[in-house]
Amino acid sequence: MIKTVDEDEKIITRINNTSATFLTEDGLRLYKNKEIKEMLETVENTKNLQIPPRGLILIPKRALLRIGMLLRDSEVAKEVRSRLLDIIHDVEVNTDIVNFLLKLFCYRLSALY
Repeated sequence: MIKTVDEDEKIITRINNTSATFLTEDGLRLYKNKEIKEMLETVENTKNLQIPPRGLILIPKRALLRIGMLLRDSEVAKEVRSRLLDIIHDVEVNTDIVNFLLKLFCYRLSALY
């Protein structure tokens, strides 16, 4: 089933309405024109950007990931969830390796004394 842009906007609006507290805690909000300009001061090639006088709603990475987890039928959301699971898996594997190396190091260190 192919969705239209209007349907996607309705879905995002519904998620924002039902999960507004979480998204706000994640940093999603209306940023004023002045705030955006201050954030972009050090970024090259942004001096001539046209920012609406009322500002823009910016979606930080954390809020974007949360939206990706809340969406159901979106291919993009499925990919976000898969990548998050991959990251968690990689962290767990690396943690196991680090813990093993620490135990080995402590064992060898204790053998010296």
